[in-house]
Amino acid sequence: MFQKFELRAIPLDSKWFRQRASHFLAGVGLELDPELEYLVGVYDSDDRLVGCGGLQGHTIKCLALSEELRGQNVASTLVSHLYSIARDAGAPFVTVFTKPENKEMFRSLGFHLIGEAPKAVMMQSSRKGLDDYVAHLRSLPRGRRNGVIVMNANPLTAGHLFLIRSAAAECDCLTVIPVADNPMTLYSYSTRRSILLKACSSLPNVTVAEGSEYAISASTFPSYFIKKKSDTSLTHITLDLNIFARHIAPALDASVRFVGSEPSDELTAFYNKCMHSILPESGVEVKEFSRLECDDVPVSASNVRRLTEEGRLDEALKIVAPDTVPYLLARAAASALRGELDLTPKPGLVDMLDSGSHSDMDHSLMAISIGVLEPWFARMASVASLSYSPDNREELMADLVEIGREAEQEMLEATAGVNTHRGAIFAMGLMVAASASILARGESLSPALLSAEMAALASFVERNDESHGAEVSRRYGRGGALDMALDGYAPLFAEWLPALRSYRRGGFDFPELRLLLLIISTLHDSNALYRAGEEMAAVSAAEAAELLDSFSIEGVEKLNRAFIQRNISHGGAADMLALTLFADSILPS
Repeated sequence: MFQKFELRAIPLDSKWFRQRASHFLAGVGLELDPELEYLVGVYDSDDRLVGCGGLQGHTIKCLALSEELRGQNVASTLVSHLYSIARDAGAPFVTVFTKPENKEMFRSLGFHLIGEAPKAVMMQSSRKGLDDYVAHLRSLPRGRRNGVIVMNANPLTAGHLFLIRSAAAECDCLTVIPVADNPMTLYSYSTRRSILLKACSSLPNVTVAEGSEYAISASTFPSYFIKKKSDTSLTHITLDLNIFARHIAPALDASVRFVGSEPSDELTAFYNKCMHSILPESGVEVKEFSRLECDDVPVSASNVRRLTEEGRLDEALKIVAPDTVPYLLARAAASALRGELDLTPKPGLVDMLDSGSHSDMDHSLMAISIGVLEPWFARMASVASLSYSPDNREELMADLVEIGREAEQEMLEATAGVNTHRGAIFAMGLMVAASASILARGESLSPALLSAEMAALASFVERNDESHGAEVSRRYGRGGALDMALDGYAPLFAEWLPALRSYRRGGFDFPELRLLLLIISTLHDSNALYRAGEEMAAVSAAEAAELLDSFSIEGVEKLNRAFIQRNISHGGAADMLALTLFADSILPS
């Protein structure tokens, strides 16, 4: 007997509706995917939930029907509805994962088989995506013995580079496929592929392909990004490897897939084991190289990410590929700027609670600005890495100034003309470039070397007589941002950085905030002088010094109110705080 049913969207922001959907799915052996963006329910005439289906991007998930509705064409109606929603959102096709027994039903709805495992199949409403990707792979170079590496490279380490070079020595043509669809990535796909292209440019038989959703992606292997081996892992792995053997390896005429050993990550080690057992059945050899070690510790991208998060960039820099260094420095620079921005409360400066003495900017605007600037810092570091000889400093500085102008223009476009980080572009850009130049020379970073390199580069900067700093210099005889740079930011290395590390070692609360008060009390801040004059700037510096001696958050909040009332902002001190945080992350402690 045919029943009437109705499709209704299920509000995912409602706890009650989510619980109802979860209960229904549990009854058919499924879980409600937390990443769903859309969910529709099938309701019968008694308002009972008897089916549902959801979307994450262009992928259908959580598709289920009660036994009583099967054979009533409800599945076709439900899938057509989801396809319509995805198409209206701009998806060129729809992907579905389902049980093998549903394969023929989806074929009757126009879906094409992409890959299969004993417990799941992947199907798509169009073959165009796969066909286009296969065509791309077929266009790549090949020889008599062709190999493949699929890698996340998040970011590219010396270990990845060792694997690529080792594999390249064992085949005529090697194709490296970067993971494209990674929801947990620290570095974007475009950044990771850009680094790979640079790193492989000197290897004539290595080609970096485009990534796709057909190789270790959130579609083919979602549990890879959870990094926890589960009962579903084998199904995901088998599906991913089936797609590789069925489509990718034939498109490249690949007879071998190279992989690095995995001594610590259980899921990746299990993936490697499955490769050894599954791929040879399709005529693809699996060659595993022992992972590169540094100081008896296996080199891994996860270790790089951990060290970066812990502010130990100096250690991370030792194990990344050279072409990764500029991006690592840029990320650390952006992180330092965010650290300054997020520090709350701050006197007279934008933070997470208020805009301080600034009526034209807020936390959100400055966060947008930092996001815009990070790629420009990477570009500065990349240029410095290529022009690392002291004989090239004048030419390098001219390039950096031009990059800085372009960065400033994009910043102003993103902020509707508000100058959020002009000072930081100069100071942070200079330290990023100096660091990259030193590292490219094969030298280790140290306070003395970094200070000297920054001063040497700054000596080729022309003064801007139209700047606020120049006006302050004429009025009060105080040096500005360029003078600080020409002095190699001596107070930073001699006083501010040691103070920050002393506060932390001593277990002081709010060490960064204490450092900011120290900088305000000792820096002739051209921003404060320009806005409030010499007398009021001196009063504010003295108040900061007094508060540092008798520190309290209540005192900082009181000083913030006073600075706002006077319309004084120590923007230069904020830049120096960020610069000190960056120096702290890249210099050995």
